[in-house]
Amino acid sequence: MPTVLIVAGTQVTTSDLHLLFHRAFEAVGWRSVFVSHDSHLPPGEQVLLQSGLAGSRLHGALFDRRLRRVAREVRPELVLINGSNWYLGPDIVRHLQSRHGCQVVLNEQHLQVFQPHQAACLPLYDHVFAQDGGLVALLRASSPVRGASLLGPACDPREHRPLALTPEEQAEYGADVCYLGWAYPHRIELFEALDGVDMKLWGLGWDASEKLRPFFRPEPVFGLKKTKIYNATRVNVNVQSTHYQLDGVTCRPFEVAACGGFCLAEPRRDLQRFFRIGDEMVVFEDAADLKARIAYYLAHEEERREIAARARARVLAEHTYEHRVRQVLQVLRLD
Repeated sequence: MPTVLIVAGTQVTTSDLHLLFHRAFEAVGWRSVFVSHDSHLPPGEQVLLQSGLAGSRLHGALFDRRLRRVAREVRPELVLINGSNWYLGPDIVRHLQSRHGCQVVLNEQHLQVFQPHQAACLPLYDHVFAQDGGLVALLRASSPVRGASLLGPACDPREHRPLALTPEEQAEYGADVCYLGWAYPHRIELFEALDGVDMKLWGLGWDASEKLRPFFRPEPVFGLKKTKIYNATRVNVNVQSTHYQLDGVTCRPFEVAACGGFCLAEPRRDLQRFFRIGDEMVVFEDAADLKARIAYYLAHEEERREIAARARARVLAEHTYEHRVRQVLQVLRLD
């Protein structure tokens, strides 16, 4: 059985991307092994991380030593750096390729590839996958990469699925509108404009707004709880980050769709690659348009449900993590 070594952050957050890729690799017949850079750490690395010395020369040496040891033990055919490459320098990338004959690839979820040590690794990766079509175009045009491909967001039907909620769960998690994510200033401004809307806000930082504080639920959200929220909400809103995407879109619309939920999303070029706009996914232009569309779709439940059903059919047919893993293996000729 071939082995993939996944290097990723594994702290419990609103994203369990590492686990979903792990499941998908195992579903297609690969053994999947983690090396985490932010949790379940040996004592030395833990002390350095807690002391604010992550990325120091000593921390890098300890992390490299651990990664080399795990690679010797599992002998991977593929090393997948998932999320962003926070700690691997050029020397360890070359070592993994030469010592173990494996391919080393980056799956970039943000826009971090031009940071100093990350930029130095770009010519060395066997391939760069990115969750943003704009970044892929930029890498192909101006960076010395061996290859770059769009690897879109996805869902896991085992985790993101329709659920029959109890009345208590519906009351706890449900609302006409919800958003799950960080409270960046532009997002706060957007949701402050939704006067009179029944909503719940989950994630971090929403209590910075006195106006939004009553709608904020300051508690961790991941796994089954996130699925329940998407099921219990009539209109799930997707707002992109201005820091981490050019043309890209997060996994939120895909997960909502797999749950059978309805999503109103900011328009992004990549969204049109994955969904038929207006038929499977509805977009909004600004706060006034968002408020008007929320009112419309709350009043037209059957239309809302039909759009959600078409979106769910699309993600199950084309946009699961197994689809993404098979794409990776096909590009690398490991299928």
